[in-house]
Amino acid sequence: MNKEDILRQLDTFPFDRTEYWLVTGAAMVLCGIKKETGDIDLGCSEKLADRLEEEGFLFRYTEDKKRCFRYGENIEIFENWMKGALVWCEGFQTVDADGLIEMKKELGREKDRKDIALIEEYVRNRKTGILFVCHGNICRSPMAEFVMKELIRREGLENRFDIASAATSREEIGNPVYPPAKRKLKEHGIDCTGKTARQMTKADLENFDMIICMDSWNVKNALRITGPDHEQRITKLLDYTDRKGEDISDPWYTGDFEEAWNDISVGCEGLLAFLKEHMGYGGKRS
Repeated sequence: MNKEDILRQLDTFPFDRTEYWLVTGAAMVLCGIKKETGDIDLGCSEKLADRLEEEGFLFRYTEDKKRCFRYGENIEIFENWMKGALVWCEGFQTVDADGLIEMKKELGREKDRKDIALIEEYVRNRKTGILFVCHGNICRSPMAEFVMKELIRREGLENRFDIASAATSREEIGNPVYPPAKRKLKEHGIDCTGKTARQMTKADLENFDMIICMDSWNVKNALRITGPDHEQRITKLLDYTDRKGEDISDPWYTGDFEEAWNDISVGCEGLLAFLKEHMGYGGKRS
């Protein structure tokens, strides 16, 4: 079964997506770690397991006394089979890479050892995508893009991230960074030559791991473009600081590019700290 086969079957699976998650081979295929798997293994909540039993689905008990249900020809559902953390991929919850490695180690078969090597290679090579968003993509979001790129460069992590920026509006498409914003970046030794504004698209929600807006209006307008954010990928930059919930004012209107620089710098430094703590990006060692 390839990714399309899995998605086709899960699209007809009549249960709340927050009550189950993909594990082992199916999770690897959905996340792009390998191309095919033999079947679909799911973990599920106790609540969903109770519902399956009530609806008459046959089950067996695993060695740790949990229920395992057969659903159709290709799906097995394991009660509370969970390692690591859950992430969203292609609109469905999956166990993360660390959890998959734990599961594969427990299973311990030769094919599981080969899968562990694939997962570890995927983790080494995969880039985390970050998209900064503001109204026009000529002031705040390009400033954030290039400040973050500079911080990442200093940490020696350029090959681990894909960083870009976009607008929620069409007003400035194709225009370069607004001169006062460009000058502010240059004051700090940061070059943004070649950057032009683009509008974000619905596909950005799948293509980027994090979509980071400058203010609450950006969030609302981004959601109008992307539709529901089940993965909770859309946040605000100052959410990664002790000023969670606050907006970064638009210097196009305030004229205060120094304030915008300060807020964006604090936000990007907080974001970098978050990435180091929660996503395992250690950066250069002293």
